[in-house]
Amino acid sequence: MTTSVSHQTRRRRRRKPPQILLCVLLVLLLTLERRSRWGANGDDTREEDKISSTFHHLSGKGQHVRHFSLKHRKIDLTFREGEEEGDGDYENEGYDEDDFGDVAVSQKRRQRRRALKQSSSAGLELNGKARDTGYFYATLLIGTPGHQFEVIVDTGSTYTFVTCYPCASCGQHGSNAPYDAAKSSSYERVPCGSGCIFGNCRASGLCEYDEKFSEDSQVGGHVVSDVIDVGGSLGTPRIHFGCNSLETNMLKTQKANGMIALGRAEAGLHRQLKKKAYPPGSYDGTFGLCLGSFEGGGVLSLGKLPEQHYANFVTRKTHTSTVKLVKGSKSQYYNVEVHRMFVRNTELTKNMGGAELMEAFRAGYGTVLDSGTTYTYLHEDVFIPFISQIEDKVENDHGSNFFRVSGGDPNYPNDVCWRNLNENQQLSESNVNYLFPTFNLTFIGVNEEELPIQFLPENYLFVHPNEPNAFCVGVFDNGQQGSIIGGIFARNTLFEFDDESAQQTVKISPKVDCD
Repeated sequence: MTTSVSHQTRRRRRRKPPQILLCVLLVLLLTLERRSRWGANGDDTREEDKISSTFHHLSGKGQHVRHFSLKHRKIDLTFREGEEEGDGDYENEGYDEDDFGDVAVSQKRRQRRRALKQSSSAGLELNGKARDTGYFYATLLIGTPGHQFEVIVDTGSTYTFVTCYPCASCGQHGSNAPYDAAKSSSYERVPCGSGCIFGNCRASGLCEYDEKFSEDSQVGGHVVSDVIDVGGSLGTPRIHFGCNSLETNMLKTQKANGMIALGRAEAGLHRQLKKKAYPPGSYDGTFGLCLGSFEGGGVLSLGKLPEQHYANFVTRKTHTSTVKLVKGSKSQYYNVEVHRMFVRNTELTKNMGGAELMEAFRAGYGTVLDSGTTYTYLHEDVFIPFISQIEDKVENDHGSNFFRVSGGDPNYPNDVCWRNLNENQQLSESNVNYLFPTFNLTFIGVNEEELPIQFLPENYLFVHPNEPNAFCVGVFDNGQQGSIIGGIFARNTLFEFDDESAQQTVKISPKVDCD
């Protein structure tokens, strides 16, 4: 819970008469209080306190699971209504002035989403946001007649699945009904053999699967085949997907009743569509993912985007970088090379001691792009200097006006959050991009060149769930397992994946409007 009592006490003290002795005493008390809030009693102890208080969210270290992150971590609390909007000036952060008028914004967003969908083979609008659903999802039709499903878009999963009927242990998923093979005239049974592109052949004669995620959710079932409607020129191709007869924990209780897998595997949706595209060769297996900001939304495009598309969608202040995809220890994931990282103009060094972070970004399973992981998880040798620099710069920029508060989820008491005590400057989604520091990641391109890309504060912050005028850092300590660039990093950033061509790449265009 937040320290609202301390906040009120501090405000009352400032209203008392300015007696010299009392003022001196108050200054000392406030200084001690603030320093204790920041976990610092001196320059020598500050770094030790930060290191000792770093996050350890992943409880299943060393667990043999397909996913290695806390998928869709959701703060399951009642969110405040009617949040105040600020008048943020985005000009210095790469936005156009005309991007943020009420009618103009809606129009631009519709036009850009329409342009993205129409410029590719097919496109699906995305819904959901980190603070409410904890994931981004698309709505599509499966079967004949088409039945609607809300499916999470996940570049870290290797096969698509949906909730099926009958299933005694599956969730209700709101009003989303399960897939019923008996009601689809295009359903086909998938026996063991060549059709078993994921899972294992069992005594039942079916291809069955059982997968456990690191946040302890589990799904299980058998492989089926049916048509899927993704729109555009791709029509309604037939794909293989999982029919869940087992769901536990978060994958059972969430509203979404399925998942689109876009991982680097044969059963990935994009790879299946490439094989089934008609006429042959009409779809090249590439896809683009553009996630919305704090208000959610976005677009999933299927197909390579033409060059003229950027004039319609990517703003004039955005630079597109072509980053090389590399093979990590787990070949089904989208790994990239990161050599350097900056918070504003300060380059991070391992343990603040001078060694480069390149090896830390390569450690464990490397650095992975995973849209299905809500937040970002960094190797501890990257996380420690990152969070230290964020704290330092927030303190230097705002001093005691930014007050440290506890996180909104009791399961994660060490979340780094701030509340703005300046009543004349409320923190909101529209102004955090110039009140918090930006950061840069230096990726490696196809010619081994360094490609620095600047990201905005919206790519690491999330709205505090129950504390007004407060935001939290959505980047966490991942121990020594590796680094995961999650969905929060992809806010208003267009990622175009191409692992089917000779030069396997991901194009990254930051500072676009993906809402």
